[in-house]
Amino acid sequence: MTRGPRSRAFGVGSCLIVAGALCLLGNGRAATVKKLDESGMQRLAPQSVPGYRMIPGPEGLAYTYRMPQSTYDALKPFGIVARQFTNGNQTFDVVLVTSDSHESFHDPKICFSAQGWNFKSLSDDTVAVPGRGTIPMTVADMTGDHQEALAAYFYRGPAGFVSNPKVLQLDMFKEVLFGRKSIDSTFYRFMPSSANVSLDQLKSFIAAYMVSAERQSGGFY
Repeated sequence: MTRGPRSRAFGVGSCLIVAGALCLLGNGRAATVKKLDESGMQRLAPQSVPGYRMIPGPEGLAYTYRMPQSTYDALKPFGIVARQFTNGNQTFDVVLVTSDSHESFHDPKICFSAQGWNFKSLSDDTVAVPGRGTIPMTVADMTGDHQEALAAYFYRGPAGFVSNPKVLQLDMFKEVLFGRKSIDSTFYRFMPSSANVSLDQLKSFIAAYMVSAERQSGGFY
């Protein structure tokens, strides 16, 4: 991943820098003064989207449902917020995972497969968000239990929005390599919970959600 050294001294210095960055990444967290926790995520994440209301869960509007402990153990994030939004006809499931560790951002295909979904296709796409530009995303067309489903996901990291976890992990590595201390990144996953939702309808909801997320979080989400 690095070019050959021009001198032995440069080579040793480069190796030490890379080794130090890898050590920080291996430990999972960069040093910071204060980090977000799940209750903070719940405050920052939108509880409403224009035209949609959030479906409350056991703790009211904190989340609609909670991920199993095994997910927390595997990802070790700051927290996970899972909320569903409905307009009475369509319902969308939104999951946010925030962390400063590259180890928290696995390939979503692993999770979908573990939940019994089979992939028909994965494709690169974009969604235009008013005031935020064009966000790249991955769209999964899946089948499972005699039904079909769409899902879209992307990440926000040190270099902005990306659609691929490997790109995010590289961006996080660069931040550590160049001495930045805070590497807060987020995984966004959107999935219709109702039948017969088109990709355009999913994109429309994502755009509305991201506008609300920016407003609610002051730009964090």
